[in-house]
Amino acid sequence: MLFELMIAIIIGIIAGIFTGITPGIHINLVAVLILSHLSLFKQVTPLSISIFIISMSITHTFIDFIPSVFLGAATDDTALVVFPAHQLLAKGLGYEAVILSIIGSLTGLIIITLLSPLLYLTIPLFYPIIQKNIVFIILFALGALVYLERNRLWAVVIILLSGTLGFIVFKLPVREGLFPLFSGLFGISVLYTSINQKTLIPKQKISFPKIQRPYSAIIKATFASIFTGLMPGLGPAQAATLSTLGKNNKKEEYILMVGMINTMIMVIAIIAWVTIEKARNGSIIAITRLIHTMPTSTVLLFFSAALIAGGINVLLTPFITKLFIRIVHRVDYNKLSKIIISLLLILVLWISGYLGILIVIVASAIGVLCSYAKIKKSHLMGCLLLPVLSFFI
Repeated sequence: MLFELMIAIIIGIIAGIFTGITPGIHINLVAVLILSHLSLFKQVTPLSISIFIISMSITHTFIDFIPSVFLGAATDDTALVVFPAHQLLAKGLGYEAVILSIIGSLTGLIIITLLSPLLYLTIPLFYPIIQKNIVFIILFALGALVYLERNRLWAVVIILLSGTLGFIVFKLPVREGLFPLFSGLFGISVLYTSINQKTLIPKQKISFPKIQRPYSAIIKATFASIFTGLMPGLGPAQAATLSTLGKNNKKEEYILMVGMINTMIMVIAIIAWVTIEKARNGSIIAITRLIHTMPTSTVLLFFSAALIAGGINVLLTPFITKLFIRIVHRVDYNKLSKIIISLLLILVLWISGYLGILIVIVASAIGVLCSYAKIKKSHLMGCLLLPVLSFFI
């Protein structure tokens, strides 16, 4: 049994590397494929399949920063990290950006594991309170985003434009609508701006970041992750938005926080299912279809698999990053940006069809407008915050 579980972890890590490094391929897609083809896995226990999904999901949260940093391929998990990471890349510090995300992911994994006994006891108590006040909390977040921006008029415009587009995308019969939405808002728009500004990517340094007093970033990311990880319709993107409220965060802090949030919310989803029986992401929904009850022993196995996968990815991710750096060194970045934009458009067409192309064009225009107006990219999260707000109202 132990050997089977270890094999499940290893295969899960391999699958997580594939989903993390390939734009447009999400862990939820793999989970759905497994559920729809369970007849092919008759010899595999539901527990082993669940361990595979946990390992894949944790690995994905480590690896998916690499295409975000070097390719500008944004997802709802990494959207806010694309622009600050791109700035570090332009300074030859792309490797440091990934290392920061790794540190954040590992820190988040350790913190949420240590907090899990406390959360197990307290979540059933404060969850109803949060649920009743979700509208006011989202309104506060939107108000704070506008208030903290120097050009508040443009902040409102960007939030409304992105929010309106978000409404439309959720209403359209388009497959994986978030992929073209985020590819345009946070990916192609950044690459397009870089091409127009004739950005030159210098030789990338293999160096380690210096993190000065990250306590504030860690605390904000922890609270934002716990809050959004419990609420329906909220996830890493909204947690990242909430965690960046307050004083101006350094690029390094953004990346560290998003790394933490990405991994923490994945683990919090396990705790949420055990404590309040709410599945908050596709991976956990798939697991609940396989295992209907989760005794303490099973939960401990899930946490063990997450920690093992996290530890292995601390070693694997830097190695994969160095391979990406070799590609960046050999190719003119403006040409590479055009190639990446073309590939993203092809992926959008393949995954989301012609409606996806229309979405990505409009989203890219809004993202470029945000850049030229010199407004923080976090305002583009109106694409999710406004639809979620309307859902609760």
